Amino acid sequence: MIYANIGIFCKYENMNNNKWKTRDELIDMHALMQYFGVEGKHDGEGFSIYTSNREQYVVFRTEKGYRYYRPSKPEIKYGAFDFIHERLSRTEKTVNSSIWEKLEAFYDGLEDNGLLSKGPKEKCRENMFNHFRGYGERFSIQVKEEGETFGGRIYEDANGTRYFPLYNLTNTLTGYWKEEKDGTVLIGESNATDSIWFSNVPQTIDNLMVFSNPMEAIEFHRRFQLKNVVYISLGKINYSTSRIMMELHKKSKVSKVGLSFTGSTKIAGYVDDLMMLSFLNDTKFLVRTEDNGLRVQFDPEKEQVFAKLFKEIKKYNDSLMKGYMAYNALLDQMTVNKKKIVIGRHKDMMVVKIPFDVVAIRYFLWSYYRNYMGKVVEILKPKTNNWKNEFKTYGAYEGKQLKEEHRIAV
Repeated sequence: MIYANIGIFCKYENMNNNKWKTRDELIDMHALMQYFGVEGKHDGEGFSIYTSNREQYVVFRTEKGYRYYRPSKPEIKYGAFDFIHERLSRTEKTVNSSIWEKLEAFYDGLEDNGLLSKGPKEKCRENMFNHFRGYGERFSIQVKEEGETFGGRIYEDANGTRYFPLYNLTNTLTGYWKEEKDGTVLIGESNATDSIWFSNVPQTIDNLMVFSNPMEAIEFHRRFQLKNVVYISLGKINYSTSRIMMELHKKSKVSKVGLSFTGSTKIAGYVDDLMMLSFLNDTKFLVRTEDNGLRVQFDPEKEQVFAKLFKEIKKYNDSLMKGYMAYNALLDQMTVNKKKIVIGRHKDMMVVKIPFDVVAIRYFLWSYYRNYMGKVVEILKPKTNNWKNEFKTYGAYEGKQLKEEHRIAV
């Protein structure tokens, strides 16, 4: 694979210097979940799903007793002590007691509270267990043969609906997206918070392309038929998924990552581009949504670079006034100001307010990325709303200047 497994299968062991952990083999995790009010969702083949608020736990039994993991990281297994420690740390019933006093009192009451396990132990290989591997049978899906680029990375059910496997940073399967109209939905306990979908990895990588969903990547490939390319889809743009993407970028050694986010509208794709830049540029670029637009804070870094961006924004604002006066005899400054990109300073950061206007957001995105991020990313956009419509409208691409023709521009 393109990146090595990092810390995969973190083995859980009974530590001699922790007397509470030595009792894990005796504790019934199902009874423990019920004791703490964690709701059972459903039982599968050899496992049970429990939910609490937004958290999910997959409980299964091994020859060493019960274990559990979170769907976002099936490779990390936990025992009863971990769950008890986590829950007792949150309780305020005995707020003046230390966590160690709470643990001692809890373990003293295991039998009285009916938390000890009964019945035979199962011989399940703890570190290898991942209930997502049984999703093929559970959801009646099979691998769909899709050639060299997508073979093994797309599944299909009897109705022809496509499914896309998700993997986290350690290359562990964390579920599937299901195709739905122009987007995707997660099935079962699938988790896209810390995971991405990506196509097969060729020996030589010339391009990395990032999309909103796998269907857009497939349509892009149908249109351009790139060679030696890895297609990536981020269901959620956050620190974890961006980290996986940059790990792929680092290992591939390609000069730039191609971003091509699309959505139900043009503006949705541009906002996703800005959000992606905020994670790639870390603390130097921050984006926040407000009532009337976007608020962006960024480090101006070199004065010469910032001067270019400032000049471009001023040019944009001047064009607004000129455009307004082309249709009106008198200037309505308040109306024009609502459409302006406003830039100021807060301490060492520049603060930019961008109205919810597709032209304004595209203009700022173009100016910032080409002045600050042009050596790291390339932003490519379809001429229509998305790559599905692009292929439907124009068919297979026959030109030789893909990036020049589709690079974001104003």
